[in-house]
Amino acid sequence: MPTALLSLGAEGAMQRGGLETNLARAGAALGIGGAASGLIWGFFAALGGAGLLGIAASVLLGALFSAAGITALAAPIWLALHLSGRRGLGTAAATGAVIGFILFLGAQTYGFGLGAAPPADAATWGMRWLSAAATSIGFALIGAGVAALMWRVAYR
Repeated sequence: MPTALLSLGAEGAMQRGGLETNLARAGAALGIGGAASGLIWGFFAALGGAGLLGIAASVLLGALFSAAGITALAAPIWLALHLSGRRGLGTAAATGAVIGFILFLGAQTYGFGLGAAPPADAATWGMRWLSAAATSIGFALIGAGVAALMWRVAYR
């Protein structure tokens, strides 16, 4: 790698522009992101009236699948941002918000309208998209919060 992009410090930390991290911190951030997401899914299950077993399953499965998703989707984006010097809290939160918004919008609109959807008239179709966008904003805020927490762990 060109030294202008990345230099390794005495502890093997990736550094540039005052913010540095290492593999252990990055891994811990991925774990914290999964755990925090699992707790959020458990909270949603509790709000939905799930019993203790349902809440526990939501926390466990939510953490597992969220950690896998964060690793597969967000980690490569984070690495590209990190190597390009975009390491600030605002960048992390904005990235988490955009990822959360896009994922949930796509999930609620049958793959952005590309998947098989039940027949609907124009008014129903428009309300589906409006509702999906509105609820996706909420998930974007959650994504921003989880990303900010992960940023704090990775760049402490």
